[in-house]
Amino acid sequence: MPSRPSSSSPVSIRTVPSDTLAELRRAACNYVQRATGCALDGSEESLAFIDYYVDRLRSDPPQHIAALRLVAYALGVYLGDLAIARFGGRWLALPIPDEESESDPAASPLFWRVDLDAVPLRFDPIGMAATALAKLNPALADEHAEDDGIALRPGTRSLQASLSEALSRAAPVSAEYYYSFTGRFETLSHIVDLVLDLQQQRAESSAALDDENAGQVLH
Repeated sequence: MPSRPSSSSPVSIRTVPSDTLAELRRAACNYVQRATGCALDGSEESLAFIDYYVDRLRSDPPQHIAALRLVAYALGVYLGDLAIARFGGRWLALPIPDEESESDPAASPLFWRVDLDAVPLRFDPIGMAATALAKLNPALADEHAEDDGIALRPGTRSLQASLSEALSRAAPVSAEYYYSFTGRFETLSHIVDLVLDLQQQRAESSAALDDENAGQVLH
């Protein structure tokens, strides 16, 4: 499998085909409906049904890595689409490393990320889904040794220190909950709120400094 690019890599934005996303989203709904009888309705609460489905898979996981990989892609698209529905955003395909340059990044979910509109965050829903499923098959764990999680987009890293400090004050949660789909979405929502607060604080500080400088000029 090709190496997965970092979210910090320079990005040439590519469009992920909407029909491919729609097909994977339908697959996610079908997987969960058939296995649990629960319908994924596009609500944030429906992530609990995905967590239930993943728990059910532990007792009877797909035997072939290709099948489990497809499940990860489908559930990751569902997670990413929920985030876009709430915060605005878009799917993009990161450029493939030079050694894989002849491949099309839009064709491989390994290279897909979501850029949010509400704040300058990029996150890796496909990697998150694969991480949640990796315990079911060591081969999937090898392919997805580490997901990119949630990160500030390139060009906005000046917020990183303040964001890290704010996150350090958050109450700890169990690893099982953090890596669940519900936990990942809750974490994303919390980080979005923190970044919005940090941006507002910066804007207010900048406005206050402008007022102070204007007062000095008038005197």
